[in-house]
Amino acid sequence: MTPRELFERYKEDIYRTCYYMLQNQQDAEDVCQEVFIQAIKHDYQRIEKLKPWLLSMTMNACRNALKKRNRLALWNWTKTWIQPNQSETNVLQSEVRSELSHVLQELPEKIRSIVILRYYHDMKHEEIAEALGIPVGTVKSRCHKAHQTLQGKVKVQKLAEEWGILP
Repeated sequence: MTPRELFERYKEDIYRTCYYMLQNQQDAEDVCQEVFIQAIKHDYQRIEKLKPWLLSMTMNACRNALKKRNRLALWNWTKTWIQPNQSETNVLQSEVRSELSHVLQELPEKIRSIVILRYYHDMKHEEIAEALGIPVGTVKSRCHKAHQTLQGKVKVQKLAEEWGILP
């Protein structure tokens, strides 16, 4: 498989995973590009199961990007605190977020990665465990936690609608 064929075959899966994890189009594109560059440098042709391997690399790259984003946010906040006269620029996101994106964003990163791999990529528990480098039991417990969390959010939303709090 040529690098172009690799890209064409997996670009949508990798990009969507990046987007769901990072919730930002530009960051998702950057990380997606990094993943394919790393795959090509690593000699991907020797890998037996390409999709789980690529998704594992994607999750790791997304986690690194989130850590970097958090460090930058803390640095910017600290800079603003130290220099209060400096004007802050408010960046409005032009992307329209669906309900799924909002729910995914609220989930902890560890659970969000499991949900994306399980329900978006339709991976089995064993494949997820392999992709993330964690035990199968951990994958199962995180799936259960995600299910409970999502059920709770749906119940709260239904109550709020019934009580007239939400439109």
